[in-house]
Amino acid sequence: MAMFTDWKDGTSFTKGGNGYGGTATTKYLFPGNPNNSGEWSEASAAISPSDRRMFMASKIGPLNAGEEICLDYAFIIGDGGDHLANVNNLLTVATDAQNFFNAQDDFVCENFEDALKVENNEIDFLSVFPNPSNGEITVDFKGEYSVEIHGLDGRKVFEKVKLNGMQKLDTKIDSGSYVLSVVQGGNRYVKVIVVE
Repeated sequence: MAMFTDWKDGTSFTKGGNGYGGTATTKYLFPGNPNNSGEWSEASAAISPSDRRMFMASKIGPLNAGEEICLDYAFIIGDGGDHLANVNNLLTVATDAQNFFNAQDDFVCENFEDALKVENNEIDFLSVFPNPSNGEITVDFKGEYSVEIHGLDGRKVFEKVKLNGMQKLDTKIDSGSYVLSVVQGGNRYVKVIVVE
């Protein structure tokens, strides 16, 4: 995977100073700890703290029919102090995030690889309505079952167990698209739902 790092005018990031207009390109701006004046950081470059915005996309390359790839990202925040204290908070949070990922024996993609495949969404014996909804939905399914709702990022946002027949559920979830799973025995039946 290649990481392309450019300013919005298409100029590449460069090492030293403010990261613009130098001679050696870099993929990372200000990788140093601003608490250490000997490292290249916004503090050592005398750049005032302010709002920073970015756009991120992943380009993996071509995938053949039937191939898939799973990417996991962690966006971390370390706030609560001034800009220098927040760096120390970020370093702690980054370590915690890495430890979390290292401790996982499976990931969202492995658990949800079939969640959005069309053939799993076309199930005539499972009804979920209204769709779109305001978060209050009715699930109609025969026998005892459980309902799980996951965001498209894989987070479980709702779960209800030991349901039977037609059930009205107030999910209290935010607007967006979700994957609703009805689980019965060893089977999982999936619908995509939208909350407005």
